[in-house]
Amino acid sequence: MTFLLVLAARAGLMATLILLAASGAHAQGHTAAAPAALTVTKQTVHLVAVVRVAAANQPAFDRLHQKMQAVVATEGPARVLVYERYARVGSDEYFLYEAFADEAAFKAHLALTAPVGAAYPVPMTMVHYELCGPVSPETVALLTGAYGDKFTHYSVRR
Repeated sequence: MTFLLVLAARAGLMATLILLAASGAHAQGHTAAAPAALTVTKQTVHLVAVVRVAAANQPAFDRLHQKMQAVVATEGPARVLVYERYARVGSDEYFLYEAFADEAAFKAHLALTAPVGAAYPVPMTMVHYELCGPVSPETVALLTGAYGDKFTHYSVRR
């Protein structure tokens, strides 16, 4: 079974997350137009998160994922480059991975998914939330405020 999750941030903003698990993981998600290779630029923003979803909440998590995939489809593969989730077999942990063309695409995604997250709330525990790529201090402050010490921003690609 695989699941996607969306976590509520402060001020009603939703931060979408996609989970990638280690070996034995099952994936479900969206990869932009099934490219032969992902085109990554210096502006690409990557989101990686790990969350825990209790077994009792997994059906709601599935519903949320279906609704989120519909939103991602409207955004298009030029803005949402990758949107995947993985479940680790025998665990309640999920790994979420998303990639966006740039910060504007990431922020637009947050705005578009906020109503979905509010309409389909799913109790879950954030293990960690990592954002990689160039984003404004305001975006870093928003996510730090929402996730506290669970959030890390990696700004320099080397």
